[in-house]
Amino acid sequence: MYQVSLRLAELPSQGVLEGMLDVLAEHNCRWYLRQWAAYRDPPPSAAMAGVRWHPDAPAIEAVFQDAPLVFARMWASCGPIAAISVGHARALDQLRGVAPTRARDEHRVVLLPQGALDRWRQWHAYHLAGHRLIDPTERMRRV
Repeated sequence: MYQVSLRLAELPSQGVLEGMLDVLAEHNCRWYLRQWAAYRDPPPSAAMAGVRWHPDAPAIEAVFQDAPLVFARMWASCGPIAAISVGHARALDQLRGVAPTRARDEHRVVLLPQGALDRWRQWHAYHLAGHRLIDPTERMRRV
């Protein structure tokens, strides 16, 4: 296991969080491609792996896990779950011959505000596939 920590003096903006989730989605994409190249069959989604969704509580930290850690742990917040969905879709596109840059443009993690507008702004992560907004937690069991 490898852990990366980023400490900020203030709450990160929506763009910063989306950027971090995009990096995680790209990491997941490469993981899926390596799994398939080794003739392994990883779960296509967190929901199909039996992962439970654990909504974030208003807090001063965010923890992002990659697909193998989420599948082993069996629960995650919406950010890592959306990054798995986006990573899987990008990997499938690349297998079909879509250029990696186009796959990244076509599949992105986006955050939309949830709840009250206060200093503890809550976001929910979605998979934006072209012009469709997909909530990968929609049919998941909650912790």
